[in-house]
Amino acid sequence: MTVEQLQRSATAKAPVKPSAAVFALLLRELSGSGGTLQRHGPYLRLAGHEASLQGADQKLWSACARGWPKVAGTTLPSCPTCWPATACCTARR
Repeated sequence: MTVEQLQRSATAKAPVKPSAAVFALLLRELSGSGGTLQRHGPYLRLAGHEASLQGADQKLWSACARGWPKVAGTTLPSCPTCWPATACCTARR
């Protein structure tokens, strides 16, 4: 979820909406060293959370990966949650 999405979601039903500066300070505190949130590029996620495919979705992804053409150095990203390939995928290779 992006910072903007989190801010909209978190403040949608709040009686008082915090200013952008207050929200930024809260995010800095929550995503600091050992915090509840981690930054992953432009996104935020819960610390320790890893998105992954399950069951039939994983089987389908594996089948696609086996059939992916190896043309001009193109490879299917190792991380199916990052399409197209991003720093996440290239960092894991």
